[in-house]
Amino acid sequence: MLKNPTKKKGSKIVIKLTESKMPIQNGKVNLMKIGITNVYQKQSCTMILNVL
Repeated sequence: MLKNPTKKKGSKIVIKLTESKMPIQNGKVNLMKIGITNVYQKQSCTMILNVL
């Protein structure tokens, strides 16, 4: 499933990254990154594998 991240699955992946980064960074910064995550979806998928 990670090899073919759909838009729906991608949104869930982005939410997981924001939740994991919330304690590290301010939630406001994560909300701003949500719009930028579209470009970083490829990197976000790899980071989730490291978190899991």
